[in-house]
Amino acid sequence: GVHLGVPISVIAEAVISRFMSKATTREGKEIKWNGEVPQDLVDNLGKALQLSQAVAYAQGFQQLKMAADAYNWDLRYPAIAQSWEAGCIIRSSMLKDIEKAFAEGKKLDNMFQDPYFKDLMNKNIPALRAVIELATEAGIPTPTLSASLNYLESIFNPSLPANLIQGQRDYFGAHTYFRNDRDGVYHTEWYEEK
Repeated sequence: GVHLGVPISVIAEAVISRFMSKATTREGKEIKWNGEVPQDLVDNLGKALQLSQAVAYAQGFQQLKMAADAYNWDLRYPAIAQSWEAGCIIRSSMLKDIEKAFAEGKKLDNMFQDPYFKDLMNKNIPALRAVIELATEAGIPTPTLSASLNYLESIFNPSLPANLIQGQRDYFGAHTYFRNDRDGVYHTEWYEEK
């Protein structure tokens, strides 16, 4: 995915999480939650996991599409979804919805352009945010859930990540940045020397 420039952050975080599980020390602090458990936690967690799963599939199909474009492959996305559904480690009932999305003959650059998945995103994104917020307060890492939210926020606001990266580069190395509200190249003195 990287050499094709495909944003597969959820897939990458899943792999990194696997490495982290082997690298963690057994001497770490035990996580204890002292706050109240929200009544809608289980419902929100289910919605967050469903949306994160959809993002992982969307990224996987986006990677396939970009590879097909780069290598002139003729991929049949409904057949791929059907094949995975028939007995693969990543099979799930969601593949039927993916098959329908691609079977309607639409050329989707991203699965979330399909009305079903766009609706799923709009309904479930508040739950995803709530779960990540609660986990962050409790000190629980949520790499794939956070990557899912970051991906969705980024694809629907494509200039935001680039703007933030420009700011970070200027902060760390005085690399300058452009502004949206006026012409020119800018640099900010972000902190005082001590």
